[in-house]
Amino acid sequence: MRVTIQQLGAGDRAAALDDLGDPALLHRAAGTDEDSDLCLFERSDDYSAVAFWYQTTPTRVAPLPSPADRVRDLASAIHPGQ
Repeated sequence: MRVTIQQLGAGDRAAALDDLGDPALLHRAAGTDEDSDLCLFERSDDYSAVAFWYQTTPTRVAPLPSPADRVRDLASAIHPGQ
């Protein structure tokens, strides 16, 4: 069996230690040496979702709004009051 793991966080080792507290959660970033300040860490704020749509007959769907329109209020929805 072959498994690929994607580590999603990267940053300064000292800052990551301040946030995470446990050096066992930090990993050396690919392409860096042992003394590098850059590290990788697993994040607890990573979310993903998937949706499946099964439709038996072709149906016209209204066009999507532009990308700019779709993300216009995204920041305020995630961080209200900022």
